[in-house]
Amino acid sequence: MSIAISEQTGQLIVKIGFGVILALIAWTVVASFVFLFGTGLLHEFPQPFWQWWLYALNFDGNPRVALWLKIGAGVGAVPPVLMIAALIYRGRQVVGPKLRRPLFGGIVKSPLAVTDNHGRAAWMAMAAARERFPGPNPAFGGIVVGEAYRVDQEKVAVRRFDPDDAKSWGQGGQAPLLIDPCREGPTHSLMIIGSGGYKTTTAVSTLLHWTGSAVILDPAGEIAPMLRDARKAMGHMVHDLDPRAGTGFNVLDWIDTTSPLAATNIDSVVAWVCGDTKPAARKDDFFDSMARNMVRCFLAHILFDETAPAKLKTLRAVRRAIAMPVNEVRAVLRGIFEASPSAYARQLAGPVCGLVDETFSGVIGSAAELTTWLANPAFANLVSGNSFRTSALLDGKVTIFLKMPLKALETEPGISRTIIGALLNAVY
Repeated sequence: MSIAISEQTGQLIVKIGFGVILALIAWTVVASFVFLFGTGLLHEFPQPFWQWWLYALNFDGNPRVALWLKIGAGVGAVPPVLMIAALIYRGRQVVGPKLRRPLFGGIVKSPLAVTDNHGRAAWMAMAAARERFPGPNPAFGGIVVGEAYRVDQEKVAVRRFDPDDAKSWGQGGQAPLLIDPCREGPTHSLMIIGSGGYKTTTAVSTLLHWTGSAVILDPAGEIAPMLRDARKAMGHMVHDLDPRAGTGFNVLDWIDTTSPLAATNIDSVVAWVCGDTKPAARKDDFFDSMARNMVRCFLAHILFDETAPAKLKTLRAVRRAIAMPVNEVRAVLRGIFEASPSAYARQLAGPVCGLVDETFSGVIGSAAELTTWLANPAFANLVSGNSFRTSALLDGKVTIFLKMPLKALETEPGISRTIIGALLNAVY
């Protein structure tokens, strides 16, 4: 029969034994010194450190010796008691963690924080992790959190991970997956992964188990080829939004003109297209504000015009209206002011079309500058196409790969703002 002792228990036993030995030594020294001092024998011993035991074990009944043996024993107990009290007091204080290697060797465990200022998180036990992340939701799948496996607790933890060497993986790739079914909690997550941290692998793993609708930003175009067939096998319609392919959707189709928030939604689209207002002189603020009002005016009129075909209710049509000659733009604005079915468009058109020629030209120039990216046919196709309707995302069977080149996202951020904004508003 063998008795297993944990590392922590072994360390505690050694510490207690070491403490008892120190306390006994301290008691012996003090008790011997007091005894020899009381009996007048202190000068008889050049090293008065253990004589208490010498006289106690050879006691002959002398009352003076008996008295000072008792006094020495009592006084000798003071240092050990003080040591114990000091240890108890110190144990009640907040003491920082130690990173010394354990007494019996092994891996130094990462200590918990000593306060709640920065959190006191600890690794979840694997049994608890399996319970918390049991598997995909039958309705829409789930988010892959990782594998039910702690590689740092295996022998391979001391080896450098090499993706080309299966021996360095441990059970990686074989252990069951931990999948969040997204039934409780915030159901939102953000993964921050550095260069070479397998971002693509993480995205692919999740999208192979997430069966609901998905929008994937894929600037390099490397994820779509890996997942297209798998997503189609789930019964999804797969769409690639690629400026090089001429595909796109109408970013305005989610706006309901019968809703009381129609004007607010129009303002949101204008903010996506034109971007944030930049700090400038008061004169420039005027032209910027009036230019945005002109964009709002054309957009509201086009959306509320029931006689206009659906294919004209796009941002491409708004850009074409702004790009007309100055005289034609003024005439169109006057017509909107007089007969537009949108009260919002009429109120915006009045102040703009009444501007003097020089100011009016400046406003048109500002509006043209704010919507310059719509003049690019590739970008205009992305936000004015008919490949799908945004409401299709609600069916849970649509996958969209947004293949926007990184240089396009950097130079024209309005594209990504408009596309992502439209898709999010269609869902929420």
